Amino acid sequence: MDSDEVSGHGEGDAAIGDEADDSLPAARAKILTSQRPLLDRLEALCAHEPKA
Repeated sequence: MDSDEVSGHGEGDAAIGDEADDSLPAARAKILTSQRPLLDRLEALCAHEPKA
């Protein structure tokens, strides 16, 4: 196994990493949007939990 395999930084990874950094906020927004109904249900359930 060479050092590129160990470090995870092989040829071409810099370009992929740059794109990933740029799209991270968009990916987070997409995940939050897609999970919003589930988060709303969880918040509603927690609101009905008795305080300890």
